[in-house]
Amino acid sequence: MDINKSITTKGGAAKEREKKRIKLNVAAKSCQNIQHFFMPINKINEHDIDDPTSVSNLIMCPAKFKPNLKVVTSSDNQVIESENTSQENDTTNLEVITSSDAQVTVSSIDIHDPIHPSSLTHLNLKERILKGGYKPILSLYPRKLQGHKFRSFHKEWYKQYDWLEYSPTADAAFCFSCRMFKGNEKNSGQIDSTFFEKGLFSAWYRAGEAFKKHQLSKYHLNSSTALYNYLHNTSIASKINELHAYETSQKEIERQNNRITMNRLIDIVICLVKSGRPFRGHDESSHSVNQGLFKELVNLLSKYDTVLKKHLIEGPKHALYTSNRVQNDLIMSIHNVILQTIKINVQNSFISILADETSDVGHHEQISIIIRYFDEEKNRPIETLVSLQRLKSTTAQDIFNSLCSVLDLMNKHWEDVLSVCFDGASTMSGHLNGVQSKCKEKNNSIMYVHCYAHCLNLVLVDSIYEKSNSKGKQNRLIFNFLGTVQFIYNFIENSPMRHATLEKVAKETGDKLHTLKSCSNTRWACRAEAVKAIMNNYEVLIIAIENICENCPVPEMRAKGIGLL
Repeated sequence: MDINKSITTKGGAAKEREKKRIKLNVAAKSCQNIQHFFMPINKINEHDIDDPTSVSNLIMCPAKFKPNLKVVTSSDNQVIESENTSQENDTTNLEVITSSDAQVTVSSIDIHDPIHPSSLTHLNLKERILKGGYKPILSLYPRKLQGHKFRSFHKEWYKQYDWLEYSPTADAAFCFSCRMFKGNEKNSGQIDSTFFEKGLFSAWYRAGEAFKKHQLSKYHLNSSTALYNYLHNTSIASKINELHAYETSQKEIERQNNRITMNRLIDIVICLVKSGRPFRGHDESSHSVNQGLFKELVNLLSKYDTVLKKHLIEGPKHALYTSNRVQNDLIMSIHNVILQTIKINVQNSFISILADETSDVGHHEQISIIIRYFDEEKNRPIETLVSLQRLKSTTAQDIFNSLCSVLDLMNKHWEDVLSVCFDGASTMSGHLNGVQSKCKEKNNSIMYVHCYAHCLNLVLVDSIYEKSNSKGKQNRLIFNFLGTVQFIYNFIENSPMRHATLEKVAKETGDKLHTLKSCSNTRWACRAEAVKAIMNNYEVLIIAIENICENCPVPEMRAKGIGLL
């Protein structure tokens, strides 16, 4: 339109008004083209796509600008291209809209755009934070009229404010730390004047002042502190895992130390058991001079063993493992281990049973039971003591019941027993009501063996005293000799003074003194030891008995000594 021609037909004021109206129409058309440049693609209908002017008018809509777009202009067309982005895996491809006047390509929508609602959980929050803020670099940012000028976001602000984010979709800025930790409890009473509206900022005309003010606000400082602590401090889950791992390692160390301590206590128990020594003492208190062999050995080893010493000093006082109950538990544990080993050895073997009863120093009748089996590894027979039981009655039935309980304990049956071995007492060897007969009732193929040691003793006793009804056939020489041997033992050892005289004479003569032995009623070997002791001490005994007879104030003892000489 020719502006000067239209104005010539009118007056002065009308001319000015017409001139302003034409200029406003031209400006309005220009603004319309800029607005349509940023129009959202999803707002385009089929009619708009068919209209070439509508595609050319696609070129500005600052409210819904798509992310990571680069604007390239030319004389014939206008093209919207997508820049390369590191979030290619998080994008969604859109359709390409073309026309004769312009070509538009929109290739991605990034889920990390701050305008989208956050769906982060505590599992992927740290991974997202480590990626940093969303900072797209565009060749041209959307411009919009603010005041009297068109203003836009500037990528230089990224360098000034490392927490700054930009959303091309909303054409707005965000604070990364405040967006990630907006639920920080310290911000519950704080107000963010910069990003107060939905957490975004788009007033570019006052961006410099607003960003500086936000950076110094308590709201931002609290969020930044929370972000720093989250990245540099350990999470609660990690702390719990570390604490659990530490506790587990400490328990393992404590367990290993307890095992080392228990090994030492077990060795002490084995040493005392093998020696047949008593464990307990009359006074086991800490100030006692003699706390018993077990505790005395524990205290002795603790002087040279740091592990045991640390256990006694630093360990819990209710778990020192030195009480009488623990001692009994250790003995039972060792017994169970040994018994289990014996069970494994005799599992597939035939066995023989050896049993004999005797009374202990407490006048309690006891029966010892031994199992004999063949060991294929050692290629020889093995005899093992498996039980020592107290008998409240010495009848054949009670003794047989004890044998049955031992077989049950060893998981064996009477069919696995080849033979039984007892002494010649009628209770044991009786073929009618003895233990032998009761064993054969369970297994009639069982062989009864009279103990060879008992047989030997009986033969030797009978050989020194031949019992005969005819006079003159009794042989009492050896019988009297063994009686004299026992009498010498009683004469010397029944009095400490007479024994001291014997030691004094041996010291004066320089001879080595051999201990005198008593004769046993059931063991012939003891008689041999007694005879050997008198033979080795013969000269010393003669001199000692003479000195006793000269100096003894008791007539009876003097007469006995003269009788021996």
